[in-house]
Amino acid sequence: MNAVFNNSLQENLNVAGVAGGAIRYPNKTNFSFCRNGDFPQPNMEMAWRCMGDTFQVLKLHKKPASRLRWKFQNAVLHCVSRNDGVCLGVIITNDSEFTETRLSDVLREFVDLKA
Repeated sequence: MNAVFNNSLQENLNVAGVAGGAIRYPNKTNFSFCRNGDFPQPNMEMAWRCMGDTFQVLKLHKKPASRLRWKFQNAVLHCVSRNDGVCLGVIITNDSEFTETRLSDVLREFVDLKA
């Protein structure tokens, strides 16, 4: 199962302006990449952990969410969660060539992926 998600991440997010991305699994492990020195790996790992925790906490409080977005000064963190608890996070810089339409397509493909 993990290979399907990991391959999807690598294939769909190799675009200028995508600073990093991760698949967060229900067992709290990540498959991630970081391509921008402005986002140190330890900070990225914390972001992925917070992403997974946020989805879980919202679900526990009967406020489930399937998509979240955090906007920062130089980037936006987009997150989506599947019904099986697998999450995708993508950090896109403000100067990215990654369009909102392409992002929506990637997030939808991830949610619909058969694993």
